[in-house]
Amino acid sequence: MGPACDAVAVRDLARRAAGAQGDGRASFISFASWTLIRDLPHNGPPQSLRRLRHAHLFFEVHFNGSWAQYIDSSVRILTTGMQSFWGSSQTFPGPLPAAPFQQFFSDHEVDTNHYYCAYPQATVTLVRSALALEERLEMWRCSPTARR
Repeated sequence: MGPACDAVAVRDLARRAAGAQGDGRASFISFASWTLIRDLPHNGPPQSLRRLRHAHLFFEVHFNGSWAQYIDSSVRILTTGMQSFWGSSQTFPGPLPAAPFQQFFSDHEVDTNHYYCAYPQATVTLVRSALALEERLEMWRCSPTARR
């Protein structure tokens, strides 16, 4: 399976794992991305060529609130999805109870040096509400009954 197939497989798994979470219960998550890494790029000397024995799942997420709030909310809302994604990982303890789950992610965490967020002070719920309001205002503005 090549990179394009990996991307399709991860995207399909993400859609299935989200399941009923499309109902807004996971609106504390602004962005999430999963990347399946099978090989490390070789940039030539002095870097040594390194082959991975197993594929690695790289997960990036931007969320509202603290790390503890994210973990607590995630294990309550996304339990099935988390098992779908990380269930085959060698040391994954399962999403519940939350403490071993949190330790698993803490052990594998890589700090981010930089990220971009268009609206850093806004929650996903606030942005969605603003977009819905903009759409309703535009519909009203274009309606025949709008005052001119």
